[in-house]
Amino acid sequence: MNLAVFIWNNDRTQNAADFVEIADVQLEKGPICTDYERRPFAIELTACQRYYEALGTGASGPAIIGLGQVISATQINTLWVFKVRKRTNVAALGVSGTFLVSGAGSFLNLGSTYGSFLANGLDSVALQFTSSTLTAGQASMVGTDGSSFLTASAEL
Repeated sequence: MNLAVFIWNNDRTQNAADFVEIADVQLEKGPICTDYERRPFAIELTACQRYYEALGTGASGPAIIGLGQVISATQINTLWVFKVRKRTNVAALGVSGTFLVSGAGSFLNLGSTYGSFLANGLDSVALQFTSSTLTAGQASMVGTDGSSFLTASAEL
């Protein structure tokens, strides 16, 4: 299928400050046109989050990834529960920056020491973070430091 779009501006005083706004575009395959569908922003966001979700993108400040448990002196397992059920299991995680763990009333800098998937589902993903000087058996809360982020992709 090919699509060509031509936009014409008859303004002969064009400069770098000019702009073109394109809105309310709907492309459909086939010979029949349907009514334009206007969905509220919240519904559109929910539909998008079925494919991709970001947590702690820096602009939003620190974010809690989830609660978990310190398994050993070097391993923390935590569960990230998604805002929206994914269309399929998460295929890729993006990790950047420094992560923090809270346990026994203090914060410990994990650095960017994300380990691996432990379990992968439509509603959540279990993650493993590694560090040192942890105390096995403690409950923990893992989060971002305000400049780091975690992303989950369930793209096609």
